[in-house]
Amino acid sequence: RVLDAEPEPATGPVTMGFFPPASVVGVGETVGVELRIDSGGREIGHAPLHILFDPAVVEIVDVQEGDFLRRAGRSTVFQHEVRGGRLVLGASLVGTGQGAEGSGTLAIVVLQGKAQGRSRLKLDEVHIWNPALSEEFPAAVSNASVDVQG
Repeated sequence: RVLDAEPEPATGPVTMGFFPPASVVGVGETVGVELRIDSGGREIGHAPLHILFDPAVVEIVDVQEGDFLRRAGRSTVFQHEVRGGRLVLGASLVGTGQGAEGSGTLAIVVLQGKAQGRSRLKLDEVHIWNPALSEEFPAAVSNASVDVQG
């Protein structure tokens, strides 16, 4: 006799990238760029990462928490700090329980054009963890750019 068993869900790498992948803004104008994540079938609980940018071309004026982690139905901690040309960002679920799955927006970064040129938005030091911090998942990342026109 064959027992019906639910197949294990397929998991792939966690993917992260910016939307839109390329933006154009004028000096003094602002643009919001979403940092999107797809869990690849895994439960995500913590996502500390850095975003590198050119501080001579753009300035980060606001960073907002996206909806991704909050969909797990638990409290979150969302912190950020700009250090020169590096945005240090931490997003975590509080306590124990199920993590966030699927796809959504982890953060929204609002940039202001400072001077004519191009700034890459490069993901760096990306560490994606399960809720218990017992397993770090591989992440495939896509970077972006912001063109500032004078």
